[in-house]
Amino acid sequence: MTITHPDEFGRVEERLLESAIDSTEGQFLEAERIVSQRFPTATGDMKAQLVTSVAQVIATNYVAAATIRNLPKG
Repeated sequence: MTITHPDEFGRVEERLLESAIDSTEGQFLEAERIVSQRFPTATGDMKAQLVTSVAQVIATNYVAAATIRNLPKG
């Protein structure tokens, strides 16, 4: 069995970082959409805090879902 070093697949670290940035950006866009729908009068700092809080919840839910998917069966 040949063990392959991850760098042999090319730019692993950069691809992981790009993926994380894309995911985070998507979470913030979704959070902004939710806040705009639920709190249409929120502006400025209040809106920014709400968006950040909602984005954190979205990220936490993604991690929880990934953890559950990776639990051993049985």
